[in-house]
Amino acid sequence: MRVVFDVSYIQKRRAGIGRYTTELLQAILNAESEIKYQLFGWSFSLDTEKIASLARPGANVRIAQIPGAIRRYYWSRMAWPPVHFIVGRHDLFHSTDPLLPPLGDGRGIITVYDLAYRRFPSMFEQYVLKLDRYIRPTLRRASAIIVPSEFTRMDLLDFERIDEGRVHVIHPPVISRAQQDTVADREVLERFGLRAPFILSVGTIEPRKNHANLLRAFKTVGMKEQDLHLVLAGKLGWHYREVLEAMQRSPLAARIHHLDYVAERELEVLYRSALCVVYPSLFEGVGLPVLEAMAAGTPVVTSDSSAMKEVGEGAAVLVNPDEPEEIAEGILSVIRQSELARDLSRRGTERASRFSASAAARKVIDLYRSLG
Repeated sequence: MRVVFDVSYIQKRRAGIGRYTTELLQAILNAESEIKYQLFGWSFSLDTEKIASLARPGANVRIAQIPGAIRRYYWSRMAWPPVHFIVGRHDLFHSTDPLLPPLGDGRGIITVYDLAYRRFPSMFEQYVLKLDRYIRPTLRRASAIIVPSEFTRMDLLDFERIDEGRVHVIHPPVISRAQQDTVADREVLERFGLRAPFILSVGTIEPRKNHANLLRAFKTVGMKEQDLHLVLAGKLGWHYREVLEAMQRSPLAARIHHLDYVAERELEVLYRSALCVVYPSLFEGVGLPVLEAMAAGTPVVTSDSSAMKEVGEGAAVLVNPDEPEEIAEGILSVIRQSELARDLSRRGTERASRFSASAAARKVIDLYRSLG
């Protein structure tokens, strides 16, 4: 069996989907299997060094320098050329996003992380909303659809008339690689100009991540805990200026730090060093920062809605993301109650252990075989 695996999200500055794709693919290639793979990607910002390191007998690499706009035009609008013109004959194309290239008579797997753009269209740019015209037909022609949570599975079935047998919940792999190194961790924090104590929020600066209410909550918390800092780690997305302006206007502006994009290894240090991780997003298909924080043993405060409730219930403090005071109360409960913080750390570590790379890889390989 020959599988083409889309590595387009394994980019130099990869975020959630990129980390998911990298960990999943590494685990798949490390598993014992008779399947042959071609790692195929298109982008000028691919991490070609990382992708090349994944090559091995039975898994070769093919990179196409195709700008995304051109690829979308020809493959999504023109439905040409069939991908086998580029990669050769194959049995299955595994896409790590909700779109597929023209497959000819081949079969394809897509990945749907969430349907936030349908639930909250006002929070997305027009180009994202326009992709729906291509995503909907892709949902119909995909042989299988991978989703990261039971919540997303039910949401997808609620929106689309899809045979539920084609929708497969495969939890994202979450790995905590490094143990604490006091000296090295301190060097990272000094490089960012940070000092303890701080709480951390990870995510692109955009409306859906709900930084506005987080900043309101931190005003309450920071007035009571006068040595506490807030660290926001995430690249600038859409409508970010409102958040940056709110940071500057805050009476606690000197204690709010925006780090923009943070590389994976440094992000692990931030997770380990924070008193707690706060993730009050309005809507998520899984909420990867919640799981990454849990894997690092850090207590989590997150939203009581969408997939975050599924992931966090019983292992995190759940709050209403629309209520800044409730977010503030959740943060204060964690940083002031050491016994609660220790319990959440223990429960979170156990919860994150259920999201192993090897388990995800086994399910994906079984899916390949069922379609082969």
